[in-house]
Amino acid sequence: MKTLENLSRIYINKCQQCIKYRMLADLCKTQEMGVIAKYFKNLSAQEFTHAKIINSLIRELREDDRIVKVDVSLKELKSKDVQLAINEELAQEKGNGVNRYKTYARIARDEGYKDISNILILLSEAENNHSTMLEAVKMKIAVGTELFECEGCGLKLNSKIKECPLCSEKKL
Repeated sequence: MKTLENLSRIYINKCQQCIKYRMLADLCKTQEMGVIAKYFKNLSAQEFTHAKIINSLIRELREDDRIVKVDVSLKELKSKDVQLAINEELAQEKGNGVNRYKTYARIARDEGYKDISNILILLSEAENNHSTMLEAVKMKIAVGTELFECEGCGLKLNSKIKECPLCSEKKL
């Protein structure tokens, strides 16, 4: 059953994406890009949610505890340059949103799994939203706007300062 194999690939991909986005969030924090880090934490949480959804579909399809073997590639964070890393992730998200998940949806429909097919189409739309979010993050970095946010009150600042002028928080 090809659908079970495809779902397994998606599950592994979602787990990898979840971790990569957390790593990107950490990288942003080390480069004093706290607001941008929040975008990546949000994407990580969304990928985790996707993984849980796909995991539940896999459990529904598996008739027993048999192992599903699939070929996957390691999706590692290749760059310490946030802009380059975003470009890599953008390509991944676009590939998933535009092609991969729609192809998997068609296969699921052909195998008689209409509900799974519909979920994969929705997942494709979510991946397209991730692409849009990553494009927006790229623009924020390129323009250099709102790269700092007070962790205490949420005030957005154009430059790093020692203390928030609103709440006196020191973690910016």
